[in-house]
Amino acid sequence: MVFAGYGIAAPAEGPLEEYDSFVHLDVRDKWVVVLRFMPEDISPERRQQFATHSSLRYKAMMLRERGARGMIVVSGPTSLVREELVPLGRDGATAGSSLPIISISNAVADAWFRAAGKDLAEIQKQLDLGDLMMGFPLSETSVEATIDLQLERGVGRNVLGRLQVGSEPSDEVIVVGAHVDHLGTGNNGDSLARDEERGGIHFGADDNASGVAGMLEIASYLAHETREGKWQGKRDLIFAAWSGEEMGLLGSSHFVRQWPSLGGPNPHAAD
Repeated sequence: MVFAGYGIAAPAEGPLEEYDSFVHLDVRDKWVVVLRFMPEDISPERRQQFATHSSLRYKAMMLRERGARGMIVVSGPTSLVREELVPLGRDGATAGSSLPIISISNAVADAWFRAAGKDLAEIQKQLDLGDLMMGFPLSETSVEATIDLQLERGVGRNVLGRLQVGSEPSDEVIVVGAHVDHLGTGNNGDSLARDEERGGIHFGADDNASGVAGMLEIASYLAHETREGKWQGKRDLIFAAWSGEEMGLLGSSHFVRQWPSLGGPNPHAAD
């Protein structure tokens, strides 16, 4: 096992420097212990920079890309969270990632760190200041885990429209899509709701009504230009409103898998 701090890899934004928990840390084929959430005592600007990169979903994606064996999540003794363990819930967003993830208590993590001659509380206090700290191996402890998955099947609907640009349908198409669903009440996705907001509706004005509005505007504009003879493309365009995107890109991935069986080549997608 290795410890990777908060497990955040956030690029530089304006005056804010890059933050990378994985600098000089080899995580390939290792279980990686990461702290939950983000550093506590950082500026609002830094907190905004970390917002996307601090979700467990994003941390898992980063570790998967780096070849990690699995992710172990610990809240840490300085965390203000009410429940040390990550609550179990349905979330298909990383169902195809092949990365097992487990959640452990502070007491279990503290024992691992002490075996490596480290103090988890002191390390978290230092990380909470926003300063980077080199990751390190937890070489005195090894982990073996068995992860079981229960797959559930559901049905959703994608909404598709095709803009034909020539006298005959083109052999190739370009897909412009946006997801029409959002987090609902937040129980099945990576919600940022505070404890007192749990179970409330997550209105989708920016996730993803803005994306759907942009897609529809592009469709309307290009359809008008095509009718007026002002634009001639080489490939037809398919405009798509995907369902199930908050549950693991299910709508768009289903379309891409089904498209060849309908006689079409692999589409060029722009989402």
